Amino acid sequence: MSKSVAALRGSEQMSQSKDQAASKAAPKPVAQLKPRRKLAIGLLILFVIWIVILYVMYFTTVYGHAIR
Repeated sequence: MSKSVAALRGSEQMSQSKDQAASKAAPKPVAQLKPRRKLAIGLLILFVIWIVILYVMYFTTVYGHAIR
């Protein structure tokens, strides 16, 4: 009889631990990112400046030597 009581207690503990694991695994709501227009425009300008610098370096070094 002690085996059946122990088996019942074990199954109760397993169901309780599953409930606790399910409650811990529930994802928390995440704050949404807000669009930042000024930041996007600033990064776009920075990117364009970077591309212009790369073109200037290309045409002053590689392109100029290839023609000669």
